[in-house]
Amino acid sequence: MLANELEKGAMYLVDKLGLNFKAQLLESPRQGKGYKKAVLMRIPFGKSGSFLIDVKDIIQKVYIAGSVSGGYRLKTKISKI
Repeated sequence: MLANELEKGAMYLVDKLGLNFKAQLLESPRQGKGYKKAVLMRIPFGKSGSFLIDVKDIIQKVYIAGSVSGGYRLKTKISKI
C-alpha cells in the first residue's frame, strides 16, 4: 500500500517475516510535506505491544463487520448501583 492511503486508527493486514497478522495504525503516516517510511502499529494479541512497521509491509486494509470506522467495537458493562 502507499502511505497516502493509510488512515490513523484503522486495522491493516501486515506481512512481517513471512507471517501475516492484523495491526492497528496508531499514528498518522503524514510528516511535514511528505510521508513516513515506517509507522507505529499496535498488534492486538498477547503482550506484543507496539512496533514500527515499514509501510511497504502493509498489505491491505481490514474491515471489521459491524464497524463503521474500521476499528474495534468497544463493549462496556454498566453495573447497577
